[in-house]
Amino acid sequence: MAAIQLKIPKRIVYIKNTNLNIARKMQKNIATEEEQNFYEERVLINPVIIFKEGITEYWEACASCLDNMGLVRRPYKIVVEYYNIYGEKHVNTFEGFESTVLSHEMDHLDGILHMDKSIELLNMPADERKIFRQSHDYNIISKTGDFEEKIIQKHLRIK
Repeated sequence: MAAIQLKIPKRIVYIKNTNLNIARKMQKNIATEEEQNFYEERVLINPVIIFKEGITEYWEACASCLDNMGLVRRPYKIVVEYYNIYGEKHVNTFEGFESTVLSHEMDHLDGILHMDKSIELLNMPADERKIFRQSHDYNIISKTGDFEEKIIQKHLRIK
């Protein structure tokens, strides 16, 4: 969640539970009790992406966009510089689904919604999205290579 979504005009992002394997199990109601109680959270203050690599696709949804879901391409790996709640500077690497979630939230800080970046849009309530995502999983297209270059290459292949 980005602070701006709560009408707090600060460049702060809060992410939690970005483990894709656990999220998949939760969607299918097959998560163990330990997995159901899994809780991981981070607060990133003034985050800046300083490196992007690879490319993924995922059908994203958002609390700010009601039932609108979009197929979005994001970097497989990002390196982010940010401050924690104690004012300590960090530079961390986020990969895979965690990179997708963080990229999505950071877009909010710049007034960008996933619908603005979607290559395809669907309108689908949350219960239908759970079923849809079982057959339209998180797709890693490439783990390496310049993200912007990969986006251009992928775009040209679609046309």
